[in-house]
Amino acid sequence: LNFKKLSRGEANVKVSPMNNLWVNASYTYTEPQLSYNTIFWVFEHKQYQEFELGADYLLKKTYNLYAKFGTVIFNESDTSNKSFKLDVGFNHPNYGLSYSRYFKYAGESDGFYGYYTREILKSKLSCNLSLAYSRYRISEYSTEKINSFSGMLGFTFRPIPQFSVDVQGQVIINRIYKTDTRAFIGFNYWLFKNFK
Repeated sequence: LNFKKLSRGEANVKVSPMNNLWVNASYTYTEPQLSYNTIFWVFEHKQYQEFELGADYLLKKTYNLYAKFGTVIFNESDTSNKSFKLDVGFNHPNYGLSYSRYFKYAGESDGFYGYYTREILKSKLSCNLSLAYSRYRISEYSTEKINSFSGMLGFTFRPIPQFSVDVQGQVIINRIYKTDTRAFIGFNYWLFKNFK
């Protein structure tokens, strides 16, 4: 408000024309706000707009099937500077699979993502797994496509409701990191008391 400058605006509409079907549309306006003291200030940056249309369908009260199509306009005066994206997939409370495609001005990429979660011991031990694969071209002048893979396997152990231990392993394989692996462990204790 002090600079009298709009940095971000967003509008969303979601309607249900029939049972188990939702159609949504969204518009986002973003103008990057960069500090004068950062290295990013030397790069050219402009506002951009994003439009997206999508649909969700609930199948058998369990599976959410969805599809989204969007476009990003980077320069209002040159409408050829557009990028398009497509997302399709399905979600279940325990697993899901999706496909994403980006093309035109911002580059070209295809990506697949899947996840799986399972409770091994009721309220005590659970696991989660996620895998992602993408194949992309950095620019329209590049003929080579680059492959990238990442995966994650994690376990959560909860001996009592207030305390949990999380263990997670990650792997990334791409052109920069031939094989990069990481392991994380975390401890959580809920300091919550319900005073009735």
